[in-house]
Amino acid sequence: MSDWLPPAPITILTGGAGWFGRAFLSALTRDDPGLGPVQRDGEIRVLVAAAADVDAVLQVLPTARVFVADIAD
Repeated sequence: MSDWLPPAPITILTGGAGWFGRAFLSALTRDDPGLGPVQRDGEIRVLVAAAADVDAVLQVLPTARVFVADIAD
C-alpha cells in the first residue's frame, strides 16, 4: 500500500538517548527513500530520563526540543 498519511507537525520520541532513539533521530532528518516514511520536517520533541542524556540527543539532532522526565510519572 503506498498511501501514507502526511507527517504530523510535531513528532514525540520517548527514550531518545538510547541506541535506538539516537538512530531514529538521525533517520528523521535524512531524505533516504530506503527508510520509508520516516523523515520529518516539523518540530521534534524528545523525552529523556536524565539530564545527563540531553547532550547525547543534541549531538544527533541539535534542533530537537529535549525534555527530562519519566513517562511513568
